[in-house]
Amino acid sequence: MKKIIFLIALMMGFCAVSIAESTESVVRDFIALVKSGNAEKMADRVIYPFTQDDSRILQNQSDFIRHYREIFDTAMVRIVVQSNPNRDWTDMGWRGIRLKDGEVWIDSDGMLLSVNHVVERLPKPLLANTKTQSEEKVNASLSAAQTKQMKEKAEKERKEQEHAAAKAKAEQEKKALEEKKAAEKAAKELAEKTRREQEQKAKEEQERKALEERKAKEKALVEYVEKTRREQERKAREEAAAKAKADQEKALAEQQKAKEKADRELAEKAKKEQEQKAKAEAAAQEKAAAAKAKAEQEQKAQELEMKSKTDALSKKNVPDGKKVVDDKHAQDIILNEMAEKARKEALLKAQKENRTVDQRTLDLAAKTAVENYKKEQEQKAEEAKALAKKEQAKKEAEAKRAKDIAANQAAEKARQEKILKEQEAAKKKAEEKAAKEAEKAKKLEAKAKAEEEKKAKELAEKAKKDAEKAAKDKKSEAQKVATTTTPAKNVKTPVKEDKKAIKEREEKAKAEAKAKAEEEKKAKELAEKAKKDADEKAAKEKQSIKEREEKAKAEAKAKAEEEKKAKE
Repeated sequence: MKKIIFLIALMMGFCAVSIAESTESVVRDFIALVKSGNAEKMADRVIYPFTQDDSRILQNQSDFIRHYREIFDTAMVRIVVQSNPNRDWTDMGWRGIRLKDGEVWIDSDGMLLSVNHVVERLPKPLLANTKTQSEEKVNASLSAAQTKQMKEKAEKERKEQEHAAAKAKAEQEKKALEEKKAAEKAAKELAEKTRREQEQKAKEEQERKALEERKAKEKALVEYVEKTRREQERKAREEAAAKAKADQEKALAEQQKAKEKADRELAEKAKKEQEQKAKAEAAAQEKAAAAKAKAEQEQKAQELEMKSKTDALSKKNVPDGKKVVDDKHAQDIILNEMAEKARKEALLKAQKENRTVDQRTLDLAAKTAVENYKKEQEQKAEEAKALAKKEQAKKEAEAKRAKDIAANQAAEKARQEKILKEQEAAKKKAEEKAAKEAEKAKKLEAKAKAEEEKKAKELAEKAKKDAEKAAKDKKSEAQKVATTTTPAKNVKTPVKEDKKAIKEREEKAKAEAKAKAEEEKKAKELAEKAKKDADEKAAKEKQSIKEREEKAKAEAKAKAEEEKKAKE
């Protein structure tokens, strides 16, 4: 500590003799600025409020510029410009840099702090007297007595000025001594501060080491708890996986049953549809047969009627022994008969209406009747043809529908077989994956068990070594106590020292045991918490698996219903 104080004092003394190179450049810049006489630049490098001769205080730049010529008059400028940076300027530490005995003070950045130089100039009364004297000399009217009086007065004022300068110099020396004492005090305070900082640093280092040890113990404890938690989670995952596998198999079985049921329902529905189709076909065939029979009957009736009419006409108009066998001839006969009938009806109608008709009108009525008959016959033929065509199209559509139903049934059967194969493949894949995961978990469990056994073995060996060391230390202490002799009264005995050391060790052991018990308690709490978290996590996983299974069942059910609806 004495060496540190000596070095600090030596450095302070060296700083008082000369200034550093960095400070020299600041002083040279300040001297150049004073030499330039630029009041504005100097005003920018002043710290306000500015003190002049310990009496005047300037508050801002405008005040400084206004009084610049009074602060840096010719004498002051000459003192600053002619000063030597190494010899006349002194670095006073935190107080700044001073010129000679304190005429000018600047800080380490070259900022002007104060000007304390007593300018060698005449006071205002003396200036007035001097002015009067010059006027009297010019006018040559001053008396010798007045001149002597003025000289005495000027001498008196000069002595007063010298006295004031000496007083100011003494004050400056006193101030320098106070500054030196303050520097020494600061050096002592710095040394004391350094010592306290070193002690604080050592204390912090000890606390840091203790904290690191505590953190290491806590880390080991957390690792143990984390390992226990991972083991519990692994077991919970295995249980959940086993349960999920069982539930999956159950769901697959239920899904298979549902599909079989759907297939049965589909087959029954197809069977019913086929029966209904067969019934509909039979009804349609019966209806078609009835319509055909009716048409045949009507045709036969028409033929019979036509035949009877033809026979009648042939009997009436054809000579005996001659028969009409040609259908066309019979048709012509029917048409002629209808034309004749139409003429008669037109004639009767005209007679009823009391109007005359010509042959042309009668022929037109006959022609219209014949054309209407022909149209009716053509329409009947077309209707019969359309009915036959419709029956044929219906038969073809029913055949196509039967073919489509058979194709759909075959496709559905193929799809069901494909789904069964995919389910079997997925089941096999899931079983293989579960087997791999179980084997992996088994390996990890074996590895963790081996690590735990190794760690337990190391801890047991360490405990054994610690016990042997403690027994050895205890034995050596007992031997030391036995061989100790009684010393003088003023001397502190080794026996007491040993007892004190033993007591300290016992207290230390108790503290360690207490800390260990607290750590074990904390570990137990953490383990319980980890177990609780693992149980909660397992419960959540089980709930999630259950929800997924229910969702899968609902989706399968919805899919089955959609397929059923699509088939319908």
